[in-house]
Amino acid sequence: MDNIPMSYDDMKQIANDFIGSGLFAQFKNPQQALVTIMAGREFGLGPFEAMTSIYVVQGKPSFYSHKFADMIKRSGKYKYKVVEHTDKLCSIDFLEVNGDGWEKVGNSTFTIEDAGKADLTKNPNFTKYPRNMLYARAMSNGAKWHCPDAFHGTGAYEPSELGADVKWDEDGTQTVVSAPEPEPQAEPKVYKPESVQDTSQSLPTEETSVTSNDDTENVFTIVEDQGNRKVTDAKVLTVNTFKELQTANGQPYGQIEFMDIVKVNGFEPKWNEYNISYWIFEEQPDVYRSLENGTRVLCKLTFENKVFNGAEKNYQNVQVVRVMEDDNI
Repeated sequence: MDNIPMSYDDMKQIANDFIGSGLFAQFKNPQQALVTIMAGREFGLGPFEAMTSIYVVQGKPSFYSHKFADMIKRSGKYKYKVVEHTDKLCSIDFLEVNGDGWEKVGNSTFTIEDAGKADLTKNPNFTKYPRNMLYARAMSNGAKWHCPDAFHGTGAYEPSELGADVKWDEDGTQTVVSAPEPEPQAEPKVYKPESVQDTSQSLPTEETSVTSNDDTENVFTIVEDQGNRKVTDAKVLTVNTFKELQTANGQPYGQIEFMDIVKVNGFEPKWNEYNISYWIFEEQPDVYRSLENGTRVLCKLTFENKVFNGAEKNYQNVQVVRVMEDDNI
């Protein structure tokens, strides 16, 4: 356990130094590192241990598989025993201290069939390292079911269970490559009838009615269809509002609502808002921050759905290819 007293300013400085070192590429900024260090403190982990063991996904701490074993054993209350471990299954018994001995409280078994049901077998990592991935899921399930208090009741998750993309090494080491963004939160908007609009404004405000652009050139066509992920061609749309937001990990991203009614051949968008993913946003943040009411942009759209913990999540993203000048319209 890490018992060294540490102030908030101390943790901020450590987070800045860790990110500045360039040795923690999976963290995008010092704020994300700070949250991880603070989460680690609650579990009795030192800063370096937290940075190499925990990844916070949408506000939930997830643990790399090697840390599950450590947290269970260091609790002093629980331990585990691997009963069987092959390329086809991993079976682990979980035991709780009982007087001077240990009592089995349950078993967690994760098989190749379970992996198929969870779509894990489609992951190239699974083909390369099936034993590691079966072990990770058997361990995280057993921690949830049989040792929840070893994780302070916050839930015992392995990063991929929360939708993160994880890279595996041959020795079982995991590294988060990317994590999902939060769902866009719809905000109520007030639309004024045209007859009561304030025509003294040179451009409409956020409360202005959204007008339709029926130009057939602005009807998008899906050019890449992977089933759960569809990407359109590029068309010109007019920005109504742009907002800069932050993910749960402190990464900036954007959200655009267009004046046009967006139409896609053979597909119906779910919302008026389109997110700019943080990894797209960070490529040209000044361009996105310059967007204002009335700006015309050449853009392409992405529609994606994923299943996390049994629930379907839908995403609508946009990427600006070019901000249109007058002579490009």
